[in-house]
Amino acid sequence: MLNQLIREDNPVANRTYVYKYDNNGNITRYESYQYTLNDNITTSVIDWIDYYYYYDTEWTDVLTVFSGRLHGQYIYQEYYYDNQGNPKTGLGEYNRDYVWEGRQLVQINSNIFYKYNDAGIRTEKVVNGVKTEYIVVGNRVVYEKKGNEVIYYTYDVDGTVISFNYNGNEYFYTQNIFGDIIEIKDEYGMVLVEYEYDAWGNIIYIKDDSGSLQLSKVNPYRYRGYRYDEETGLYYLNSRYYNPEIGRFLNADGLIGPVGDILGHNIYAYT
Repeated sequence: MLNQLIREDNPVANRTYVYKYDNNGNITRYESYQYTLNDNITTSVIDWIDYYYYYDTEWTDVLTVFSGRLHGQYIYQEYYYDNQGNPKTGLGEYNRDYVWEGRQLVQINSNIFYKYNDAGIRTEKVVNGVKTEYIVVGNRVVYEKKGNEVIYYTYDVDGTVISFNYNGNEYFYTQNIFGDIIEIKDEYGMVLVEYEYDAWGNIIYIKDDSGSLQLSKVNPYRYRGYRYDEETGLYYLNSRYYNPEIGRFLNADGLIGPVGDILGHNIYAYT
């Protein structure tokens, strides 16, 4: 099937990843092997990751169970949904209760809260009582404030974020051809932070030479230039939240794709 990632050879992570799908375009298995360029990958040893995905028999896009091994530890996660396709509860490795207003996520458990403007863009996040406010123009955050900390963002004419100002100092992003933030540099061109990702956006490597500033955590923009929430491990894409661990959006898409495009009809798929 077209537009499906079936293998990733990642020398940085020293891993080769293999993905399998069902006829509906749902990922059913995610395997990690020791890095190899061998076509006959079954001769290699599965290590680190071996995930299985199980789906509802009636609403075949809906992920109901996610299980397998991570770093040798067995994990098991169940998901329960409302009638709009929003997850209400996740039980297992991560016990989470989700509260929705329509298709907007407004709360996770008892300690994370979100607010949005009339256009559906997030304007506030509260985590463990600490509030972050976002000042947006269109769908872009121009600055954010958390307590006494303020971060200002600069964009190019195409709307791509190119730098941020933190504590009065300007820091610049380096992006690869996919739009991933791979470096943060100071005004002198010194690399202070490096990131590496797998194909789904999981962060597999961070190097932070910014000292007590901890710019790798201060900076929210990561994979594909999406905003990353450290406290949940989710990416915020304005319309929805994306979970890189399972390679799927958290809730259903409000739009159906073109007739004949099977991934267009898979309303949780990330492609």
